[in-house]
Amino acid sequence: MYFLKKRGLVVFLIVSVIMFGWAGNVKGMLTSGSLEHGGHERTFSYFLPPAYDGRVSLPLVISLHGLGSGAIGQATLSEFAFLAEEKGFIALFPECLELEGEHPDLPQLPGANRQWNIGIDMSLQYAAGIDDVGFISTLIDHFAATYNIDRTRVYVTGMSNGAMLAYRLALELSDKIAAIATVTSPMTVNFAAAEPTRPVTVIIIMGDEDPIVPYEGGGIFMSTEDTAAFWAEANGITAEPVVDYLPQTAENDPTLIRRTVYSGGQDGTEVIKYVVEGGGHTWPGGPQFLPAASIGLVSRHLEASEVIWEHFQRHSLPVERTPLALYFLIGSLVVLALVIIIVARRLRGQKNSATAEGGN
Repeated sequence: MYFLKKRGLVVFLIVSVIMFGWAGNVKGMLTSGSLEHGGHERTFSYFLPPAYDGRVSLPLVISLHGLGSGAIGQATLSEFAFLAEEKGFIALFPECLELEGEHPDLPQLPGANRQWNIGIDMSLQYAAGIDDVGFISTLIDHFAATYNIDRTRVYVTGMSNGAMLAYRLALELSDKIAAIATVTSPMTVNFAAAEPTRPVTVIIIMGDEDPIVPYEGGGIFMSTEDTAAFWAEANGITAEPVVDYLPQTAENDPTLIRRTVYSGGQDGTEVIKYVVEGGGHTWPGGPQFLPAASIGLVSRHLEASEVIWEHFQRHSLPVERTPLALYFLIGSLVVLALVIIIVARRLRGQKNSATAEGGN
């Protein structure tokens, strides 16, 4: 990709092409769909649990693919459809737009024309003004109108370029998204001074030996540490984080998982950071889709999708409650109305009695 070292750039695009064409067993589980947005036909794939009957509202998990990849590639990488079947949520895999054209910062390599508009002028999508934030917002509304989803439990996760968009969505669609989880990317610097409209729980999963997107930041990236600190501050978290290591559960896997939890945020929000020590540009628990010499190691000590869902299900958008003062005002008006009715009836009764007596 444009902001990477030359070696990493070539590897990243090779990975993207492989992921785009890699269907696996998940393809037959998905339903394809499309809608019009911003003058373009936007496509997506999704998985609806077989047990869904429309009577119970289900959470919606949106999973965003990386540069050069697509819905099927992301579904295969994350296996969120299998998890959705087990846990009972709707899994949605949107597609970015594939554009043709020239851009001074766009590498002339396969796959670079398939990416999300992350708000930086380094892609065809940015130059064309593609409204990916609006597309995801419209998708959420579409699924709410089509299926019985729980609007307080909409979540977004993404890989690499998809993770970059997830951060943007947390900032610009926080009224619709309860939490996000990002894999293999810190936040981009164009949002370093942004202020979310409300707190959002953020899960960050990042390998500290990622050869594609730097853990330490640089170029268009904040560091992973600064990304976590940004969201901790945005969520109003002041307590010291709790740090521990997950057990090494897989044999012959040299990676370590360091977990840092920032808790006590507004509306119960958290920031949870999983650093895969010795990990690369991979989805923990997913496939080692290219040799470790090219993309780094995938850790088997963490099933990223399962952990992401465990965190997601503990968070929901705060429900706006009617202020107590309003309830008191409504109750007072009702009582006043009843008093007026009772008094009016008594006065009418007295008048009728007086009229009757006068007639006698």
